[in-house]
Amino acid sequence: MDALMQDSFKASNTSQLSRKPERGSHDKRSIYDILDASLVCHIGYIADGQAFATPTLFWRDADTLFWHGSKHGRMIQTLSEGQRVCVTVCHLDAFNLGRSGIASSVQYRSVMAFGTTRPITDAAEKRQHMARLIDRKFPGRSAELRPIRDHEIDQITVIRMPIDEATAKVKSEAVSEHEEDDYSVATWAGVIPVKMTIGAAIPDQHLLVNANLPDNVAAFADGAALQDALTDAAKRRG
Repeated sequence: MDALMQDSFKASNTSQLSRKPERGSHDKRSIYDILDASLVCHIGYIADGQAFATPTLFWRDADTLFWHGSKHGRMIQTLSEGQRVCVTVCHLDAFNLGRSGIASSVQYRSVMAFGTTRPITDAAEKRQHMARLIDRKFPGRSAELRPIRDHEIDQITVIRMPIDEATAKVKSEAVSEHEEDDYSVATWAGVIPVKMTIGAAIPDQHLLVNANLPDNVAAFADGAALQDALTDAAKRRG
C-alpha cells in the first residue's frame, strides 16, 4: 500500500499555481487518483538544446513514476544521463458551452509532477518493473505470460523518477457567464460530458483458452470507462 498517503508534496515556485490557485492541490491522494486513472503521460525534457514532450506509457509505485523505451531512443538515452523533467497527465471530463466565448471552456483533471530521472539497467530489476507495467493494467497477468527473453530485456531501459514535487489542478465548475446580461443571449448553453469507453474485446484467432475475458481483464469489459478500469486495477494491485 502507498505510504503516508495523507501527506502532501511541498510546493515551490515551480509547482505552486499562480493562476486560479483554488483549483490546485498538492495532496498526494488527489494527485495519485489522477495518475492512477491515466495510462499515457507526456515527458517534458531537453535534448541537445531542444525541448521535447514525448507521450509514453507509465506506471506508479508509491512516490515514484516509471516508464520504459528502447535503449537506443533519444528520450531514453537523454534521461539515462539524469535530468530534471516534468511529467504531465490530463483527463478531459466535459465541454462547457457558454453564451460567450470567455464563458466557454472545458472541465478537466490534470497533474504536473517534477523529479530527476535515473536509469534501471540491471536485467533482473528491469524484468520486475516490466511485470509491473503489465500488472498495472491487468493485475496478475504478467505471471501468465511467456517469460521475457534475454535479448528482449537487453533492448530496453527502464527510467525511474521519484516525485519531488507535484500539483493537481481540477476544473469541475459548470457554465458561469461573466456578464449578467449574457444570460439573455438566445443560444444553447450547458455541459457536454466526455468519457473514453472500452469497446468489445476481439479474441485472437489462435486463442487456446475460453474466449471470455479472464478475471484480471474483466474490468475492461465492453462499455466500461477506461479511467474506472485503470483505477480499479490500481486498487487491486495495492
